[in-house]
Amino acid sequence: MSPPPAKRTRRFFIEDILREPYNELSPPQKTAQDYVKKLDNEVEQASKFQWVKTKSRFSITDVPADPEGLLAGIFQHCVDGGLDESRQRGVEPTHLGCTISSQLLSSDIWIPVRQITEDTINTILNRFNDVAQSKKQDGVTLWGEPFTVSVTTVNRNGLNVRRLKGGAPRKLAPVHHRISAKSLININNNNDGNNYCLFYAMMATLMHAIGGLTSLQFFYYLHSQKGMRGKLQQDTMEMMNVVNAPPGQQSYDAEIYAPRVIDWWNTQKFVDQFKFKAFIFGSSGQYKPLFKYGPEEYEVPIILYFDDGCNKMFFNDNCRQHHLTTNFCKRSKECKDCGKVYDVYDTTRGGREGHKCHEKWCENCQIFHDLKRGCYIKPLDGNEKKEASGWRLVTFDLETMQHEPADPDFPEQRKHQVNFITAKVACPECISSGEWKKSLCGKECQICGPNRVITFSQKPFRDTDVDKQIVTRHPLVDFVKWILYELPIKFETVAYSHFGGRFDMVLVFREIFMEGLNPTMIRKGNRLFEMTVTKRKNVNPQVSFRDSWNLVPGPLASMVPMFALDVQEKPFFPHLSNQPANYGRLIHPSKADYLADGMMPEKRKQFDRCYCKNDVDILMSGLVAFRSEFLELTKRKAGPDGKAERATFKNPHNGIDPVRDCITIASACMRHFRTNHLKPGHLALVPEKGYDSCGDNQSDLALAFMDWYAEEHGVRIQNAFSADGEKRVGNFRLDGWIEEQQKGLEIHGCVWHACPRCYPDEELEMPNGKTAGRIRERNKMRMDYIKSQFPDIEIFWECDIRSMLVRDKQMKEKFDEFTGEGGPINIRGCFMGGRTGALKLYHQAASNEEISYYDFTSLYPFINFVTTYPVGHPKLDVPCEEVDWRRPEDNPYPLAILKVFVIPPRQIDVPVLPVKVNDRLCFPLCMACCKKYPSGAVMDSYSCTHNDKQRGWISTCTSLELNAALEEGYRVTDLLRVLEYSKGDNKLFRPYISEFIAQKMHASGFDEEIRGNFQAEEQFIGECLEKFDIKIDRSKMIPNKGKRSLAKLGVNNLWGRFSLRNFGLSKTLITDDPGVLGNYLDNRKIEITALDMLTPEVILISYVEKKEWIKEHPCSNVVISLFTTSAARLHLLKSMQKVVRSPGCTLLYTDTDSLVYAHPKESNPLQTGPHLGQFTNELPKHEIAEFVSGGSKQYGLKLRKKDAPPDSNYEYILKVRGMTLNHDVMNNQGKGIVCSRDFRVLDFGHIEP
Repeated sequence: MSPPPAKRTRRFFIEDILREPYNELSPPQKTAQDYVKKLDNEVEQASKFQWVKTKSRFSITDVPADPEGLLAGIFQHCVDGGLDESRQRGVEPTHLGCTISSQLLSSDIWIPVRQITEDTINTILNRFNDVAQSKKQDGVTLWGEPFTVSVTTVNRNGLNVRRLKGGAPRKLAPVHHRISAKSLININNNNDGNNYCLFYAMMATLMHAIGGLTSLQFFYYLHSQKGMRGKLQQDTMEMMNVVNAPPGQQSYDAEIYAPRVIDWWNTQKFVDQFKFKAFIFGSSGQYKPLFKYGPEEYEVPIILYFDDGCNKMFFNDNCRQHHLTTNFCKRSKECKDCGKVYDVYDTTRGGREGHKCHEKWCENCQIFHDLKRGCYIKPLDGNEKKEASGWRLVTFDLETMQHEPADPDFPEQRKHQVNFITAKVACPECISSGEWKKSLCGKECQICGPNRVITFSQKPFRDTDVDKQIVTRHPLVDFVKWILYELPIKFETVAYSHFGGRFDMVLVFREIFMEGLNPTMIRKGNRLFEMTVTKRKNVNPQVSFRDSWNLVPGPLASMVPMFALDVQEKPFFPHLSNQPANYGRLIHPSKADYLADGMMPEKRKQFDRCYCKNDVDILMSGLVAFRSEFLELTKRKAGPDGKAERATFKNPHNGIDPVRDCITIASACMRHFRTNHLKPGHLALVPEKGYDSCGDNQSDLALAFMDWYAEEHGVRIQNAFSADGEKRVGNFRLDGWIEEQQKGLEIHGCVWHACPRCYPDEELEMPNGKTAGRIRERNKMRMDYIKSQFPDIEIFWECDIRSMLVRDKQMKEKFDEFTGEGGPINIRGCFMGGRTGALKLYHQAASNEEISYYDFTSLYPFINFVTTYPVGHPKLDVPCEEVDWRRPEDNPYPLAILKVFVIPPRQIDVPVLPVKVNDRLCFPLCMACCKKYPSGAVMDSYSCTHNDKQRGWISTCTSLELNAALEEGYRVTDLLRVLEYSKGDNKLFRPYISEFIAQKMHASGFDEEIRGNFQAEEQFIGECLEKFDIKIDRSKMIPNKGKRSLAKLGVNNLWGRFSLRNFGLSKTLITDDPGVLGNYLDNRKIEITALDMLTPEVILISYVEKKEWIKEHPCSNVVISLFTTSAARLHLLKSMQKVVRSPGCTLLYTDTDSLVYAHPKESNPLQTGPHLGQFTNELPKHEIAEFVSGGSKQYGLKLRKKDAPPDSNYEYILKVRGMTLNHDVMNNQGKGIVCSRDFRVLDFGHIEP
């Protein structure tokens, strides 16, 4: 057996991209600049927080022979540049994070801020696989559209513990606090020229509390006037002398000197008179003090307000009174019996008597109940969202300049400066009446205000009609003041910008913060979903900023044809020409200013014809059209009996408003399903940790360790899956027991046992609701009792085992071989995507042969329509027995998720069962071979010599796929665990899908092939009724782009919502304390996703909780998504089998919902059709001459139009990980590379001559 060929080295790293010539192609010889265009570079530094962020924007204009190498090189360059930039600025990086953003990515690709390792670049490139799953966009792709790589570096070693130091004031931006300035007393150092504000504040507080002074006397004392002149200074110096505070220091640490003062007062100066305790609060408005010192029982609180921005201390007893009256300290309690930390208010609401062990509040059921009972997804009432006081819709768009350097020392780094903003306002009443299209000049709407369209610009303009122009040096400042304070305060504002979550909203947030407000945010990576400014009485209304891309995915210009808008689209803008030098000038931007070479061919043709018009008009018109269609589709009228028609509940309603009530299209679809189609108590709320993760269950890591330990030490270990179960010691059980040695083994998971090294904070609340300290205390009591009975107990922590795996290669190999028979069913672990990959790397169509590219029509909606889904909660069965299943009839579980040991056949034309190997979805016939060559290999004469046990694997799969595998020769030899469902529903999604599909068909009209043919049209109508129970009304078969677009969004954006987990959505914290950043970097419970500088003294920390702390959301049911993808793979499998089992046919490539295959010209095994689940020809007007692939999500096509002359030029398509070639590559950069035998993408494999 010959070894696989050596892997080829990636050729496009930093040297190749930016400096060295590209030597692989000749002639002509190309340089890196021919492939990558770096548009700009921006650097932010927060010296106080020891972090630097570099943002680099690129445009890739050509694709070399190794596209993945090019991507890896860009990331390597950005990371290297970020590290170098950080060191040049005096920040030695210990941690690094990265975010990749593009308008055309459905979600940012982000790597948390973690310690720097050798695998950092590989981690980033692996995450880039997410690109392949992003939605297809119209017109442009990542290769041409600019994208940004942000690298954040932090020096953790430079972040000390917080020091509360008073000193001389500095002129810095104001720091936020909710306490009224009128309640605060300013301690001013300026008059004395010293830094004694800490001691002045403590002395002033003391005199105010016990000095017996009138308000006027205290004013004189504080300001050194009248008979009190110099008294405060004199008393303060005496106190400083007593506590040994040396005079003349630059600053004084409150954590050192405040305790000295408190001790002096309590033990000497006021002994037996008063008891004092100091509380020091921070500058960001938290109710919890940053520092406190003194006895538990005290009489006089010394309350200080520490402002790090101006180094002042304030006294305010009202702060403490507010803290106490809000019962902040009394809201949380810990149960002495179960250790659960609970909220007192929550456990007594609705007349409930209080906390009960093992029960928790269920947000979905709106009651407390035992977790073992199970929850159900709750239907929604269509009338629960009331328009009590009205609301308004605002659409806005920002234009920015990048002509000024961000830092004089680095002139090549430029900053974004807003120089033009347009906003348009409409309310539901104006939308209903059509007034939203008209100017408000001369008349005012009580909800919209006096202006329909308003602009904020640095220079006046003409030839464009708006209600009001505001000319200002700072357009963004005035825009924020307008939207917060100048619109009618009684009504809520919902403001949309397209793709604003990555740009417009970020700039707006900074200005809102500078306005003194801390908006709440829903964020993922570098992308804002929503930002809300809370309503303040008589100050500002509630204002929510959202990204319209989440409701209507795609470029803004695509809304025009999507909803047939009567608005001139604006597909192009000369971003590189936007600078003050061009104000008031008639300019002629070059094509480069539009980034024209990065456009797809169709877009380039449009660009060559025209460009202009109004983004805000398009966005407002698009949202109004989208809202109108969604409201019409989702409303339910009252029937003859007064109950709602076409709904699972009786109350009629006026529809769901997606623009006001939903953030994403998926959430809008889910709200529609739960409002109009879901039955109560029908669809289970699946626990995030599954049904098989409590009680006797042990992790796969623990079982693998005991398996290794038994072999390493030559002993037999009794565990939970032994015949006798775990060894019992009183009321406790041991993870492992060695009878011969009378020795016990304990394998402690770091999370569930609160490892003191991983989670040192005693007060940290762990996923089970108990604090780390409480868990350790109980675990110690347990272990003390066990050791009193059996002294020889050896404890292994999870983190220690993982360290052992790194050091011990043989141990790691043993763990890799462990099959995990006894572990629990991980439902989310068996949730896998579509089947994607190349079956042949290169194929040229012969003279009597065709290459076809077929795609399923609405594959997932079809699966939703025809599949029987499990409903209710399953029964857990743990047989752990040997079986011999060879046929589907041997499987007694018709609707279940099973964990079994399967043995595949030695030969099969199309493998059936998937398995993940190193996070790759594989369909192997031998697990041992798959693990031996994890990246695959190409060998001319390879023969598997492994036995059945080595070839098989533990598979957790649906009964659907298992039965299909049994039909194709797979065998099941061990039945380990089963989640069995007693009920199934084959009509769960049919009403929902039928509703949208009927609208799509009506809005599409009859297909061109049958239009006008009455008999064919009637046949089509009959087939819709027969196949899908969809009633087609001939009178409604009128093309309507808006209705059709909404229907397409509706059918494709529901099922995936069930598998959404509360992971990845960032929480945020604003802080002025470097110590807080250090604590968050060290916090094992979270991962930091982004750091943003708000001012030089204040930063925004965005973070996510780790998976162990994730809880299910109100509509979580990963089983629905699991059965959907399982059934979809089987539907594709049947078509693959048809191709490979038809004479003369060769299967070349498959994707989730498509196939590329070669077949005889007169014999195509697959047929197209107009219905759901049937095939359509992706290239009906072309014939494919050549196909070439480098692996999954990487392929090229060489094709020509069928009606073109034989000597006409070929066209080319190249897709790499979901991205397509742009205009420049396809027309200017040597087309021969696209579909030739020199095309190389993989690290391995050769194309035979």
